Amino acid sequence: MYDYLNIKNFPEYKLKDLILFSEYIGASNQALANLENFHTNIKEAEVIYLTEDPTRGNEIYYTTDLLDAEFKADGEKILQLILNPEKIIAQYLEFYFSTLYGREELYSKYDDSYKEIIIYLPEMDQQNDDSSEYEKYSYLIHGIKSHMEDLKERLSINPNDEKIKKTVTTLYEELKNEIRPEDERDIRKAIAGGVETIKLEFKSTIDFNQHTGNKDKKQRMGFMEEVNAFLNTKGGQIIVGVEDERESGKFKIVGIDDTDLKLAKTETKLEENMTNHYVEYFQENVTSFITTSFVKLDERTCMLIKIDSYFAKTKKLVYFRTKHGKNPYTRHASSSIALNASQIVDYLQL
Repeated sequence: MYDYLNIKNFPEYKLKDLILFSEYIGASNQALANLENFHTNIKEAEVIYLTEDPTRGNEIYYTTDLLDAEFKADGEKILQLILNPEKIIAQYLEFYFSTLYGREELYSKYDDSYKEIIIYLPEMDQQNDDSSEYEKYSYLIHGIKSHMEDLKERLSINPNDEKIKKTVTTLYEELKNEIRPEDERDIRKAIAGGVETIKLEFKSTIDFNQHTGNKDKKQRMGFMEEVNAFLNTKGGQIIVGVEDERESGKFKIVGIDDTDLKLAKTETKLEENMTNHYVEYFQENVTSFITTSFVKLDERTCMLIKIDSYFAKTKKLVYFRTKHGKNPYTRHASSSIALNASQIVDYLQL
């Protein structure tokens, strides 16, 4: 699931301002059966359903999805929303709830407070583009996921089957290639903005010293401090392969083809190296909070590292550990700083 860097630049609405009608219905067998004929004068594309499932968090459905869903308790609450088609497209709302901002809003609301969910809403053309892209890649990911599950079962029977391993690797690479267009748009928007922020950092390399042509552990540790700070603050993105042109005050794409990627030899190996660094330097297991993708820009490879806020999800700090001890870092404006003992206490009380 991707997330716009500049999504908050869109006009802000509350969900209650975008709906024509809302009603809670029970998830009894009879209620679900009646949904097929419920509000037949309303197009299905303009109707969306929200339900609270304690085992999975809040979920959204269309009518057909809802009829196929399995609920833990008869009579579970389902909120039906009929949207104003002049303001919002239902598929865009589904896409929105897949983004970081949308998920955080959706998971924090209950019952009537759903209507207070904040929606950052672009023009209708942009909504159409986003929802179409989301739908296309959702089907793609679902199909590959189903195929992967089948291959996983076959591999459990014969773990030495090289043909299955090769198929899994090929599917993985194809999926990474397919999701690149959105990552490319994110990076180009960020570079065009020309400003590092509390949620955005540019780096030319990870641990490649351009003066010696070799790996530089001190430089790598500096990079990992930045990752640690994002985990402990609001999350964000680090784009590797972008250099600060000090004379012009702008950023330019330099890529990592002749630096980090050249040393690692393959994208897969470079990603594995990064995962090993997270385990080495961080006290907590944070791998599920970090995703990596590689994007071709102007025939150069850039690395996009997306980081969710560990602190926001767990209310715990991730400590950066070295042979000299351990400290948590946090992000302030466009800089990362280490917290001392008293600052840690204050931070945890926020």
